Amino acid sequence: MKINFLWFWIVLLAVGSWSSWGCHTPQCPGSGSLASVEIKGRSLLEVAQATSEVFRAAGYTTIPSSSKYETKLIFEKVGAKGDVLLYGGWHDTEVWYRAKITFINLASETQLIKCDGYRVLDRNDPIFEQEKKLSWSKKGAFQDLLDQVKARLNPQPK
Repeated sequence: MKINFLWFWIVLLAVGSWSSWGCHTPQCPGSGSLASVEIKGRSLLEVAQATSEVFRAAGYTTIPSSSKYETKLIFEKVGAKGDVLLYGGWHDTEVWYRAKITFINLASETQLIKCDGYRVLDRNDPIFEQEKKLSWSKKGAFQDLLDQVKARLNPQPK
């Protein structure tokens, strides 16, 4: 019995040490956001215009940004009926998805597009509006939209 207990602690210590080392990737400029993409050879205006076109084509509408000091676009889209069942709570309220897009100039004609996604309940209610940041499991849809922006601005030769 003592040998099994000793092996248990040895394995536990080994697993704990191994998981703390992990595989660490260097921090990329867009690593703190839900989705990001880098666009080279285009101006900020071209990138912002293409981003707006892609998000509008996906059913999002533009809403005004409250920030005067950041280069940011905000888009919203109503969620599906299933989202009301999952996230709407006890009352039958619409669930909205909000994408906050930030543009960062990395170098001359190199732009980084960062996107953070949010689930919004009680939208436009000054007291009860809830904006909950989406987890990494929801990254795919936003990353696909940013990839479409990149493909639109930098088409691959066939």
